[in-house]
Amino acid sequence: DLHSFPTQRSSDLALDYPDRDREQQIIRLHVPKIDEELARKIVDLLRKIRRNENINQSPSISEGIELAQTLLVLGQEYLEMPKLQEILGLLAKNSADMVEIRRMLLVEQDQVSNSSNQ
Repeated sequence: DLHSFPTQRSSDLALDYPDRDREQQIIRLHVPKIDEELARKIVDLLRKIRRNENINQSPSISEGIELAQTLLVLGQEYLEMPKLQEILGLLAKNSADMVEIRRMLLVEQDQVSNSSNQ
């Protein structure tokens, strides 16, 4: 019945992200030229960002696929700081998330640097 259409409510369907191995498989399915190690690093980065409670909109699987495609063109070094900052727009859906992801990665980089200097 057409008159009841505006009163119908839509339901939000919340699905969890696939596990690490499945997400890696999905990325490699869509970007077959990517090697397994790089796909693993991309998935690890996505999962790290998704665990950050200060991120408003977590990166989706499709954004991981876009990142994989971009890294094939630009090179794997863009997965590491400081070059990763140049392509954060692929992972962040808004400026606040971009700032938070950058902060998170810089803190992590500092921790790695500090632990290797000790």
